[in-house]
Amino acid sequence: MRSRFFGALQLFLDLILVTSSYYLVYVARGIFGFPYEQRSLVTLGRVLPWLLMTFVILYFVYSLGAGSPGSYYESFLGLVLTVVLLMVISYALSFAIRQFGLPRTMVGLAGLVQVIGLSVLNGLLFRVQLRALPSVRVACVAGSEERAVRLAGTMNDVRGFAATPFVWRTVGIETPALPAGTAAVVLDDSLDAGTRRDLLVRSASQGMRVYVVPSAGDLLMQNPADLLAGDQLLLEVRPLGYQPADAFFKRILDIVVSLLALAFFAPLFVVMAVLIPVESGWPVFYRQRRLGAHGVCFSAIKFRTMTRGAEDETGAVLSADGDTRITRVGRFLRKTGLDEVPQFINVLRGEMSVVGPRPERPELAGAIETENPEFTLRMAVKPGITGLAQIRGRYDTAPDRKLDLDISYLRQRSVILSDLYVILNTLRMFFLPTRRK
Repeated sequence: MRSRFFGALQLFLDLILVTSSYYLVYVARGIFGFPYEQRSLVTLGRVLPWLLMTFVILYFVYSLGAGSPGSYYESFLGLVLTVVLLMVISYALSFAIRQFGLPRTMVGLAGLVQVIGLSVLNGLLFRVQLRALPSVRVACVAGSEERAVRLAGTMNDVRGFAATPFVWRTVGIETPALPAGTAAVVLDDSLDAGTRRDLLVRSASQGMRVYVVPSAGDLLMQNPADLLAGDQLLLEVRPLGYQPADAFFKRILDIVVSLLALAFFAPLFVVMAVLIPVESGWPVFYRQRRLGAHGVCFSAIKFRTMTRGAEDETGAVLSADGDTRITRVGRFLRKTGLDEVPQFINVLRGEMSVVGPRPERPELAGAIETENPEFTLRMAVKPGITGLAQIRGRYDTAPDRKLDLDISYLRQRSVILSDLYVILNTLRMFFLPTRRK
């Protein structure tokens, strides 16, 4: 669990380190006989506030605070991406605005100092926090032992939590007490509504922190508007979808990002046009029926990753580890997520969005909806190439958990900021092959 004090301290120290890195490179070059021009300091003074503001934004986008969730590798990867994006922005400003033109060697060397310095600093702060802040004892309360154990296992994977499974069974009027020393509770959605409400009120009144595993109904209540009808307070649950202004700006963002992505990945199309036919023949692309907005089907375009006719006998089935139908080139494309790049064409055609719930195959959607009727809620908007479920979940994340993440995205207050957050975090997925198959 993060400490606000350590989070604020780390951000403050990180900003000092980022600032110092540029001046350190400036002084070091002079000491070794390769001084920069004096005007470089003036230019640095102009561009530095913008770089620091960008760093703060990326700090929260990539969860760089001490004790943030995720593995050490994911934290380091977020740090490296932050520094790389700072360098890219510096170079872009240098080309676009002459007054912001920093020497390229200064930007590159400062980036190297930042990666090393921030890695060491953040590692030290994390170890200090672990020693200064004991793990929070959490009771994971569920309606069955299986759900309680699974929830406790999930919470124990999060830094700073020591979770204990606890099955809540009400016998008559008496209700059991939570384990001694419990500082926080996690309430599973397997509890009946009345029990969960009573535990929520009781825990909050005792000053405990309460975490709730939301149901689809809970997520539909996310960010509600208050409405006073006479003296009756109401919470308005907005329809799933985008407001007209959000839809307009989201479409603009989709077009801009898709054009940039297709231009950037143009060499990939050329390479795949050679490698895929050499290994498994034509075609290079594979068209697959997917469910779009409001259940209307469209043909999603992907690089072909399986052998020709892979589903002629099996039909639509999910791939698994060791699937022999996947080619060697296809395995690489799937691990990196590059097989989805042609779907930017679907975005330009208006069939998809860059960010949104992933489109499901009609054959598989029917089986999922049988077990989870709320699954149709995600089809209220255009499907996306990436989404909150892709950056927070994994390939084998259960459909109900992916649905929770998709609905949470749809209930965000700012669609554009949410999209930018997802797009920036999707960059990390190229370096996290364990998240894919």
